[in-house]
Amino acid sequence: MAFWWVSQNKTYQHESSGGYLWAPQTDSRGNTPYHWKNMEAVLPGDLIFSYVGQAIAAVSVALEGASPAEQPAGFEREGDWNKHGWQIPARYLILPEPVAIKTLPDELVSILKGEYRPLDVNGGGKQAYLFEIPPEAGRQLLEIVEGAVGADLDLLQDLNPGASKLHRESRETEREALAKSRIGQGRFKDDLMKFWGSKCALTGVTTACL
Repeated sequence: MAFWWVSQNKTYQHESSGGYLWAPQTDSRGNTPYHWKNMEAVLPGDLIFSYVGQAIAAVSVALEGASPAEQPAGFEREGDWNKHGWQIPARYLILPEPVAIKTLPDELVSILKGEYRPLDVNGGGKQAYLFEIPPEAGRQLLEIVEGAVGADLDLLQDLNPGASKLHRESRETEREALAKSRIGQGRFKDDLMKFWGSKCALTGVTTACL
């Protein structure tokens, strides 16, 4: 599961009420900025934080990956937008009280700054659409949002079968990889002990450590 940050100041009402994210595929010159290109990287089960008016106003989960879609009705054309775009169905949870960016811990804000990150050097939102944020920042931000709401946000309940299956499989893959790595570590340790006659290669100490 990946974490995303979407800046939706002018499109938030349309997207949150319609249950989707939308961005152009290209501008009028045929170029695709990285923050639009990110739409193609979103997978079912990914969590998305909606940034509106210097605050996190909602959290959503992607129900499907991006598919081609024309610009939704009611959208205002922004500069050189192309009407051909990508759309991602999403389940939104509107927060009863938005979480202001200025209330976030300094260390979290620092992680969210930089190139290809959603915040500028002053801690304000950048003029771009969709950003992937590091897992540690996503988990911390989710905990802060859950604390503000006063409840765990189980947005993955009752997803469509494809999304929930993908999320379960990804978690199972992580657990399986961890188990295999631990098994490998144990075998490696046993082989070393046999090779050095159950002694430390440097000191000759025979006391084994757990």
